[in-house]
Amino acid sequence: MMNADAFAVKAIPGKGKGLVAARAIAYGELLLEEAPLFTQHHHIAENSLAAALSRLPRDDQLRYLSLANSWRGSHRPLSGIWLTNAIPCGTPEDPNGDETEVEGVFPTASLFNASCRPNVHHWWDPVKQRMVLRAERDIAQGEELCTAYTDILESRDERRAQLEEYYNFICCCVACSLTGGELRRSDRRREIVARVRGEMHEYADAALGLGRVKVAIQLLEEEGLLGSYGNQFYKAAFDLWALAGDAENARMWAIKAWELDCATKGPDSAPARHWKRLAERPDGSVESECEKDAYTLEGGEA
Repeated sequence: MMNADAFAVKAIPGKGKGLVAARAIAYGELLLEEAPLFTQHHHIAENSLAAALSRLPRDDQLRYLSLANSWRGSHRPLSGIWLTNAIPCGTPEDPNGDETEVEGVFPTASLFNASCRPNVHHWWDPVKQRMVLRAERDIAQGEELCTAYTDILESRDERRAQLEEYYNFICCCVACSLTGGELRRSDRRREIVARVRGEMHEYADAALGLGRVKVAIQLLEEEGLLGSYGNQFYKAAFDLWALAGDAENARMWAIKAWELDCATKGPDSAPARHWKRLAERPDGSVESECEKDAYTLEGGEA
């Protein structure tokens, strides 16, 4: 499924082809659901790619061959295209790709260029076996549509190093183009958020943990990354309130997680349905995500 009137393929200076909003796009709007042309394990060889490509219809072969190749001169053509465009996904036998490190090439999803402050969220739906892309925020007509290629909570220098290593380009997105004090503040915000993310499942003191989680959420808002990472922290806040025995506030954070999953994954997605059930649970208890235990909860203050 493609929202064909929402975007157009354009030449992007310094990037080759990319996608640009053809009209205003609303936060949460579905842009694309797409199956891969084919999938391969993470470690690929030119002959296995050639064999997979030979099984595709002629039109799909041409679509693959038309994709960007940032590895010209250092890898053989099919491998270069794969390394430039492959996205982690899954298979019917391994829906999330957890066991086999599966990747796929998607003829349209692969055209979304990278940004460390993305306006599009991509998510592999293991039930539909489709890559789902939705707007992370309101997008103006004429804006380039970009998604994150790596963990964008790293510093600018670390992000650039990773993108150069894995995709062979130097990122010049809006976040990576910051300089001076703006760059230092951006790096610092991301550093604090990453540290809280690494520690938050170890917080034994609910009040301390919630305070730090709320700081991380505020910093994500300042960085424009709430759509990318907000649910990790909403879910942590839910767990902390659940462990504290506070149903009212646990449900408040479940609602936030549900709303963000609706926007970035879709209201019918399994994660959104899961959080909706927790938000609407009628029996006076909620379940901690990290402990998977039932807690009898009482009301309280956020």
